[in-house]
Amino acid sequence: MQTETKKDSQPKTLRHVASGFYLMGMTVAAGWVVSTLTTPIALLVLVPMFVLLLAGRHFDRRAVELSQRREDDHARLDALTGLPNRRAFLEELRACLETPLEPGHFTAVFFIDLDRFKGINDALGHMAGDRFLLEISSRLQNCLGDRGLLARFAGDEFTLLFNNASGRQEVIDLAQQLMAQFNEDVEINGHKIWASTSMGIAMVGMPRPPADEFLSMADSALYNAKAQGRGQFVLYEPNLPRPTPRSLSLDADIRTAVEKGELELCYQPVVDLAQLQIVGLEALVRWRHPRYGLLSPNEFISLAEETGVIKYLGLWVVNEACKRLSAWQGLYGDKLGMSVNLSALQFRQKELLAEIAAASARSGLEPRALQLEITESLLLKDDFQTQQTLRDLRETGFRIAVDDFGVGYSSLSYLKRFDIDTLKLDQSFLSELSEPRSQALISGTVQLGHSLGMKVVAEGIENAEELNFLRKVGCDEGQGYLLCKPLDERQLIDYFTHHGRAIVLPDQQVPLEGRREVEPRVSPRYRASQAA
Repeated sequence: MQTETKKDSQPKTLRHVASGFYLMGMTVAAGWVVSTLTTPIALLVLVPMFVLLLAGRHFDRRAVELSQRREDDHARLDALTGLPNRRAFLEELRACLETPLEPGHFTAVFFIDLDRFKGINDALGHMAGDRFLLEISSRLQNCLGDRGLLARFAGDEFTLLFNNASGRQEVIDLAQQLMAQFNEDVEINGHKIWASTSMGIAMVGMPRPPADEFLSMADSALYNAKAQGRGQFVLYEPNLPRPTPRSLSLDADIRTAVEKGELELCYQPVVDLAQLQIVGLEALVRWRHPRYGLLSPNEFISLAEETGVIKYLGLWVVNEACKRLSAWQGLYGDKLGMSVNLSALQFRQKELLAEIAAASARSGLEPRALQLEITESLLLKDDFQTQQTLRDLRETGFRIAVDDFGVGYSSLSYLKRFDIDTLKLDQSFLSELSEPRSQALISGTVQLGHSLGMKVVAEGIENAEELNFLRKVGCDEGQGYLLCKPLDERQLIDYFTHHGRAIVLPDQQVPLEGRREVEPRVSPRYRASQAA
């Protein structure tokens, strides 16, 4: 993507031609003067000629100046958005810092970073990414008006100079207005694209720091906005955490983690709550970093999305999960299923269906054995692409689950618009189980799911009270540390070897009248392999 306009060589060529004509004219005039200087006619012709030549020289110099000015202007503008570029912003910032402020007023610098913009480029192409940037830059500029200077600092980063602010509240008000520009989607080629932004803001009065230090303060605030979950703004404070060697190392190392074979899967059993049997597994990715050890997804998934690595990481998880499930179905029964989480960026990729179908076919799995988990927020962004992708996945045979159901949203209308197989209740549902309202909410959600033909799975079961209540209200399946913690491949095989697919709990935790004793079910193929 171009960010600087190339200088046009045409004005330079014109200047050479003009200079040539000027020198030629001067030479001819000088010769003519020598030969005819004494005649009156010569004087009548010579004076106007010299006037014209001098005027031509003046206009030539003026054309050169205008051309140079145009070149300088182009060099200070971003070619895509037409906004001032990095160079222009730094020049304006330095000039601003040299001008005294009115008493009681402040200068603020905003660092504005589009969250996960690379995923848009990867999923829809760079042309769509450019159109997205144009729309966002237009919204930001219209919101700002003449209150400050907006510039495109780098690829998906913008900077804003807001001078003579009356106080902290005026800066916060502007930040909130800018954040509101991301509340509506951007439609490009039939795709509704949603994005958020993270902002870091530095605000200073007199005396003000040098430009580089000022920008570093805003950058530090931006780092903290991202670290706190993105989609927000943070004002700089002297005690804000700064990027650590660890965070910088992870940001660089995630780009090669897949190809270096540093990723691993662990598996959390999904349990039939009526029979207390393992009916499926949820694949959870871990990163075994060569320096920092085993890292949970919370520490690197956002980095993978930010850098675009999520496309390759997600595909690796799908392929690995399919291979493992194919092997385990032969040992422990073909009814065993596998759940894989898809990020919003993965879901937007054009190749998603083809890649998942290929992974399933290579492993010899029936598509129904694979359940794809997506977030509720993705379904709320209802558009043609979302509907079409879900329809294609289900028609191919894959099951769809809504993960973390009920977190922060009140609209249930999407449940009737989309064909969904499973609702996974967020563990927050169980956090206040002792309250009657919480119990009624869980019971009602289970009934809602069943009435729509969906299976209901509860996440985060940690004690016997929660388990017994869920079984009482008819919740189909569950996950949690009480039932079984996530296991790596070796631990899972060891568990199946000793217990089959049965969940082992102390008798006092689950009332006998509500519990069915089930013999561990191990396939004949597995028994034969053990006998051999």
